[in-house]
Amino acid sequence: MLVIGCAIGALVLAVLLVPEGEVATLSTYTADGRPHETQVWVVEGDAVPGEPDGAVFLRAHSRFAEWLHRLEASPQVELARRGEARAYRAEVPDPAPLREPVNRAMAAKYGVADRLLGFVLDADISVPVRLVPDPTRENAAREKSEGHAAPQ
Repeated sequence: MLVIGCAIGALVLAVLLVPEGEVATLSTYTADGRPHETQVWVVEGDAVPGEPDGAVFLRAHSRFAEWLHRLEASPQVELARRGEARAYRAEVPDPAPLREPVNRAMAAKYGVADRLLGFVLDADISVPVRLVPDPTRENAAREKSEGHAAPQ
C-alpha cells in the first residue's frame, strides 16, 4: 500500500512540475454566494471539432468533483486566464460525444503532463464542461488582481 501511495504521489508531483500547458482559475459559487477557486486545465473551443468560437472546455476527472457540483447548481462562473477574469455560463452536456474530442485536445495541449495524469485518473469517465461567454455579465470581466465577485 505504501508503494502504491508513493507511486501516485510521485506521478502527481511530476504532473505539477512538468511546465506544459496553461493553468487557469475557475471560480464557482455555493448556494449562499461564497466563491470557491479551483485550478483547471483549459482548451479552446476551436480545438474541439464542431464547437463554437469563444467556448472554452474544462474536464472534471470524476462526476464527483466538488467544483462540478457547484457549477451545475450555479452555472454562472468566472475563469481567470492570463491575468484577466471573464464571466461564463457553464454547460455540462452529455459527456459521451464530447469526452474523446476534449480528451484529445487536452492531450495535445498538455502533452507529458496529461499522459502522466492518465496513469492515476481514468479519462474514460471524465466529464467535459463547456464554458460559453456570458454577455449578460460583461461587467464581471476584470483584472485578476481585483478579486472575484459573486454572480448577480
